[in-house]
Amino acid sequence: MNVPVQIWGPGFRLEPLCDALRAAHLTPEPLAGLEQRRGDRPLLLAYAEPVDLLGAQGPADPWPADPYRSLLAALPALEAGGQPWRLVNLSCFCPAQLVGWCVEPEGALLSPEVSGAFRIPEPLDALLTRQWLNAAPGVLEAYLTLEGHSRSAVLDRRPADQACLERLEAAAGPEALAGARRRWQALEADLARADEQLRELHRLQCDNQGLRERALNLELEGNRRDARIAELEARCADLELSLQLAQEDLGQLSRRIGLLEELVTAGASAARSVQGALARALTS
Repeated sequence: MNVPVQIWGPGFRLEPLCDALRAAHLTPEPLAGLEQRRGDRPLLLAYAEPVDLLGAQGPADPWPADPYRSLLAALPALEAGGQPWRLVNLSCFCPAQLVGWCVEPEGALLSPEVSGAFRIPEPLDALLTRQWLNAAPGVLEAYLTLEGHSRSAVLDRRPADQACLERLEAAAGPEALAGARRRWQALEADLARADEQLRELHRLQCDNQGLRERALNLELEGNRRDARIAELEARCADLELSLQLAQEDLGQLSRRIGLLEELVTAGASAARSVQGALARALTS
């Protein structure tokens, strides 16, 4: 089933709504402006409760813009046309209810009643939103006007969000703010402990790095010592071989000296024999 559904929600986060439609095999078509809409497709005008605007439009400077009046300004032209359209509160919508309307807009009121359930905001978010509503008159009234429209909460079969302000005040009450402060202090303590653990881990890593460097240096020294020992062993082997060769040369020299001595002795004996023979010849 491929049902294209057009969505226009100036300044609001449309991703949850688009995801819900895709999960039901519908095709969401976000619009940058109503001038891009096509009259033959259902149109969803999306908005949310004021607290959700704090993070939907980026950094507040000093407060979010007011998109509710843009939506209200577009309603008369839509009511005069024949295109199927409705309002959707992104802070409290039932996907099944909404998908049923997209598929069969005329049969939406036949669906069972859905009880609305707005989330309780964080105390700081509620306090900031309350301050924003005080500083921007008309924002809350515009939101409540959208909620009270016949194509908003009525089609959801839920009560309109008339308790928005009371919910913010309750969420930002003294007890809630004190609890938020205690949670923040506990978080700061956890962060301080985590920071101390990180510093200790960094110190251990530095110590381990020093130990690794020392071990590497010892290994290098051991390698150099082993190389020196191997060199000395090689030199000893060479000296032993040289000594062995020298001993062999000395033995050969000794043998040659012995032969020479024998030759000298034999020569001397022969010389004496010749001298004796010569003397006898002279005396005869």
